Amino acid sequence: MKKILQYIKYITYSLILIYSVTYVDKSDAESLSTFTEKPIYENPESSIEGFGIDILIDQMIYYYYSLPKEGVKKHNSITFLALGDPSHGKIFSWESGRYYGLVKMVATVKENEKLCRIWIEEVGKIATPDNYGTSTELVKVTKKIDSNKACFDLSNAKWIIVDEYFHFKNQ
Repeated sequence: MKKILQYIKYITYSLILIYSVTYVDKSDAESLSTFTEKPIYENPESSIEGFGIDILIDQMIYYYYSLPKEGVKKHNSITFLALGDPSHGKIFSWESGRYYGLVKMVATVKENEKLCRIWIEEVGKIATPDNYGTSTELVKVTKKIDSNKACFDLSNAKWIIVDEYFHFKNQ
């Protein structure tokens, strides 16, 4: 009985340690949008939703597919670079380890006396799956693609991300 209690104690401490390591706050790096703050892949709802093991798995997936701080900074930098480039169709890219990002300006429009630019952005993670040592030529890419829009505010001299409340605040 004493050995069983020691094993339970060991397992409990191990789970607490694993949970505390994976539950570290994410970076405070300022993002141009919420696109880079959300993980590339999100765990779908499961039948054991809310249980400790499901919360642990969700946290592990969150940190495995979240962009590193350096990737968020690079993505924001190339987004600002693309906003300042007047051409359309040029693809700006970055790489940080196994993560990558692409930004492509697709349109420039004038709305309410403001210059607005629309772009398509993609972030992803490249992994090389090992099929039990049979082939390392395979590449698995997990990515997400979204479009976004920003308008240049002349009074503040900065780009403002257009969201659902933008037009109500700036009429």
